[in-house]
Amino acid sequence: MSIAGSLFVTPHAVRQYQGRVEPLAYNMALATIIKALAEPERISGQGSVRTYHTPGWRALVKLPKRQGTLCPVVLTVLRGSEEAP
Repeated sequence: MSIAGSLFVTPHAVRQYQGRVEPLAYNMALATIIKALAEPERISGQGSVRTYHTPGWRALVKLPKRQGTLCPVVLTVLRGSEEAP
C-alpha cells in the first residue's frame, strides 16, 4: 500500500495494472501508476468516482466525501482509454 503525492494506490490496483497493462515488479508498477496519475491526460465522470485517463489505460479513483479529510483512492486499473462502463 502506498500514499504518494495526493493519491492512495490500493494493492488491488497495482495487481490489476500488473495483470492488465504491464507485468512489472510490484514497486515498479506502483511507481508507474503514481507517475502517470500525477498528470493524467484527462479526468472524466461525476460524483464520487472519477476516471483518470492515461495513454493505454485508465484508473477508477474514489474521491473523499469532504475535501481535506482523506486523499483520493485508486480503486482499480482498466485497459484502454475508453470511458468506463
